[in-house]
Amino acid sequence: MRVIWMSLFAACALAMRAVAAPDPTASGTVPGAAEPSVDERLPGPISAMAANTRRPLPELEVRPDVTVAAHYDSNVFATVDREASDRLLTVTPEVELRRRHPAVTMTIKAGARQTIHDRFAAENTLDYWGAAETRIDVGEGAAMFAGLDLRKEHEGRSARDARAGGIEPTGYKTLSGDLGAKLDHAKNTLRIGLTLERLEFDNVPTATGLLVNDDRDRRVVVAGLRFERRLSDEFELFGQAAYDRRMYRRRSDQLGFQRDSSGYRVAVGGKYVADGAGDFEAFVGILSQAYDDHRFRTVARPDFGARLTLDIGQRARLAAKMTRALKETTDAGTPGYLHSTVDAELKRRHSAFLRSYLGITIARADYLQTGRRDDSISLGAGLRYRIADNTTLSFGIRATDYDSTPSRVAPVENDFTRQAAYISLTHRLKGQHAD
Repeated sequence: MRVIWMSLFAACALAMRAVAAPDPTASGTVPGAAEPSVDERLPGPISAMAANTRRPLPELEVRPDVTVAAHYDSNVFATVDREASDRLLTVTPEVELRRRHPAVTMTIKAGARQTIHDRFAAENTLDYWGAAETRIDVGEGAAMFAGLDLRKEHEGRSARDARAGGIEPTGYKTLSGDLGAKLDHAKNTLRIGLTLERLEFDNVPTATGLLVNDDRDRRVVVAGLRFERRLSDEFELFGQAAYDRRMYRRRSDQLGFQRDSSGYRVAVGGKYVADGAGDFEAFVGILSQAYDDHRFRTVARPDFGARLTLDIGQRARLAAKMTRALKETTDAGTPGYLHSTVDAELKRRHSAFLRSYLGITIARADYLQTGRRDDSISLGAGLRYRIADNTTLSFGIRATDYDSTPSRVAPVENDFTRQAAYISLTHRLKGQHAD
């Protein structure tokens, strides 16, 4: 059985997030990609608060684009046997508006994705999203951040907490907002933030009735801070902490478990930046979660994370990260699962027009108190060719192997393999600029 690690360090997302052209391999909605659970789409790591350097922008910039992609999926329903393959078409229009004044930067973005299956029309989905983010410089060395994000999406069939039996994918809505501040003084930086998140799941029809997901609805509140001390131009030490409260809409789930909880994460770490060659950041600490239900034991486990960016010569770059988090689930008898990952991707620029990538994701989900363990490994490769200044043709393949050790409470295996391929065309419409 493969040894595999995965997670996401949940806390407050304060930094302005760069918006890129759609990457068909970047979303769990794409066949063969590692489909994350809803929790993996929650607010990002505290360490992300460090990445808030602003880029010079024109006063007004509008960037609309559209991506059309054809996919092949060898195992649409992520089953251990009787695999069913299908061909898919996705159409993804997006628009991004950036506005900058001397002390204020704002980004507004919106998009949608229509997925159409050839054989299994019940799997067709329409997802959409919209977000607004702003940064305000309030004085020398001081800035405030705020953001609002609304999404209507669907769980992939291989998402860990997705309940089986629905004749169509489970849809869910997320509404999140974050507010934070950054203070610089001499060699010190303090970042603080608050994130609020609400998730609501749709009930899904089955062959005999209705798959009820109301007991998965919840709210998440996260408050965090990070203190950084620059020792030199290359080295930095930091400490970070976060408190979270997870509150479910129903007092108990359908099996009678109370899943409300409170927890914290505390860590210390360091960051090294090599001028022109990349950077490395790592931290260690502890994570803890206490549950309202007395049958769930309080969790106290080591916490860790790392991120590496390394330029290899003039044409290649290696990006890798290791993360961990305690995820939510309504699986019988368990309060949640520790999710740990290692991700690595090597990108190479072959010419001004052609780029390639190789990627690997290794993941492990350890379900507390029940013995269930899910291991997965996903390998991907692809090419991206720039046909014109605003048009890109991409091709990629991905293979996924999923190995599950059954729970002692509900001994059902979830093993499966999956292969996928895609070809996509992204066209960025002529943007508008006002300097």
